[in-house]
Amino acid sequence: MTIASTATPLSQPMDPSDVDYFGLKITQVGDELPPGREPILEADEVVTSYTLTMGVEAVAAGLKILGGDKAPSLADRLLVFWLEIEDGMEADPIFYVGLTLPVELTVVTSKGRTKQRTATVRVVNL
Repeated sequence: MTIASTATPLSQPMDPSDVDYFGLKITQVGDELPPGREPILEADEVVTSYTLTMGVEAVAAGLKILGGDKAPSLADRLLVFWLEIEDGMEADPIFYVGLTLPVELTVVTSKGRTKQRTATVRVVNL
């Protein structure tokens, strides 16, 4: 699967042995956005529910979203989530050069709209 050029890159790369958190802002009309990107929410909308899933490439590379006390959480339009590579895959040679892996966010809004966006995380031996 090809990752869209409009996917939002997450801020920092991740080493395959890291267990780290990332933040993804759910954009709204009025937010400053890069060219070609549209906000998820209209000015008077809020997120009523969301799901965060791995793209096919991310699953194949062993990237996973943590749960429990590190489960995704949303506050003030900032979605915070923790990622790690599955045990036993950290030393896989695919990470020598590095991979850009997709994370899919789907939100349902207070107006009943469903919007999906892709973010990417770079996983590389650091």
